[in-house]
Amino acid sequence: MVGAHCVSSFGSAVVAFAFTYLSYTISGSLAVSVLVMALHAVPSPLLIKPATAIAQKYDLRLVLAVFGAAKSALFFAVAFVVWRGGDSLTLLLVTSLASGILGALMFPSRSAHLRAIAPEGQIASLDGLLNSTQALAGIVGALAGGVMLASWGAAALFLVNSVCLLFPVAVLLAAAPVFLDAQARTRTSMGAVLRTVRATDALRRFVIIAIVLELIAWPLLNLLPKMAQDVDASPEAFSFLLAAFYIGSALVEPVLTWRQRTLSLRTIATVALCILTVALLLVAANPLIPAGALRLAAILMVLIPVGLSMSMAGTVATAAIQSGAPESQAAETMAVHGAAVTVLAPIGGLLVATLAGAIGLWGVVAVEAVGIAALALALLTPRIRADLAQVDALGPEVVSEAHAGRILGGHGPTAEHTEIVVDEPSRNIKGPTGA
Repeated sequence: MVGAHCVSSFGSAVVAFAFTYLSYTISGSLAVSVLVMALHAVPSPLLIKPATAIAQKYDLRLVLAVFGAAKSALFFAVAFVVWRGGDSLTLLLVTSLASGILGALMFPSRSAHLRAIAPEGQIASLDGLLNSTQALAGIVGALAGGVMLASWGAAALFLVNSVCLLFPVAVLLAAAPVFLDAQARTRTSMGAVLRTVRATDALRRFVIIAIVLELIAWPLLNLLPKMAQDVDASPEAFSFLLAAFYIGSALVEPVLTWRQRTLSLRTIATVALCILTVALLLVAANPLIPAGALRLAAILMVLIPVGLSMSMAGTVATAAIQSGAPESQAAETMAVHGAAVTVLAPIGGLLVATLAGAIGLWGVVAVEAVGIAALALALLTPRIRADLAQVDALGPEVVSEAHAGRILGGHGPTAEHTEIVVDEPSRNIKGPTGA
């Protein structure tokens, strides 16, 4: 299953490159490129209820296999159309929406199936392993996408994803049936979770920090096609930038494991945001560097710490939210958080794209740097320092588990957000409501 997941993640990374690069080069607009991503994300929060009903009624293995085969057929058809010269913005928009619908219907089943097949007490380890393989596949897929597009054309990228999607389908069909147990079907309503967030001071502050991070920092990914075009119009240039960011993100786990032995969460988060601020200012200063290979190399070097610091700050925010939620609502709180990320990612992207049209690409990167600096200063306030100290008291495993379940691909056109369904007790901090 891990091997099939790795192959599938490689295909997802390749087609993510195709969506992002083609939508920008065809339209010449960052806003349109973000719209393609937004259409993929829209079905996720809208189809939670029917997707959950499907997971509760049918064999999880069969649900994933059927929808996975449908996605494979979709991308095979798109590859054929593109091969015949029918590539267009309309095709990308329709494909993104269709893929998003199929992916949304798979979310609860994928999460429940993962927890059903994981050895007892090893769900975090399995999540971490899958997350690591996805990160590595993302790096290789981003690099391969640029080479394949330049050598074989866009149709090859969609065909590769179609073939890669068949690997997990074959593995699932060969496995034993898996059904959701009755205990896992008992859920707390989304309204109850939102009321808890509003009533619990620490949890509310953590959620606000996560929202600000999503709206200010992560939209940088939407600017990468424009950055690549300004430096080098070739698809390989964009693939290099994307891979550099993913390399930085892949370094989060070893860096967190190393630094958390001696540094508090507040210090780690503050340092990460400071590094991100400086790195973004360096990116904004790139027009001062002569155009060509030197400028491309400078951006590549800076994007690695950008990816590292953004992912590290995101992991700390996720751990804080998970720890701040009441034990009885921990899974539902993280599911709502995942849905919020799905909605906020395209909103942040559209805001940044609009701002880039007004003040220029490098100007909006500088604005992002100022926003991140303000967020870093907020972490120094007494209330947030005390909140993070309570999370620190729970031990370093909290952050490790949060990173294991965090999916970077959530910020892209083929993002796959998983509704978290757990039956293991979670550690948390107590808010003023007594939760």
